[in-house]
Amino acid sequence: MAMALAVAGITRFEQLADTDVATLRAAVTGAGLRLAPTLPTWPEQAKKLAGN
Repeated sequence: MAMALAVAGITRFEQLADTDVATLRAAVTGAGLRLAPTLPTWPEQAKKLAGN
């Protein structure tokens, strides 16, 4: 998943926190991976990790 996000230009928690779920889905499926059930929570989790 990290590689799929990196290819999409998402390499920091701050970027992940600002990314909408549709963009995350596109990045993951575009890399040929299956969606994680927790994907919709990633931006909120990243906000906490980024200290926002």
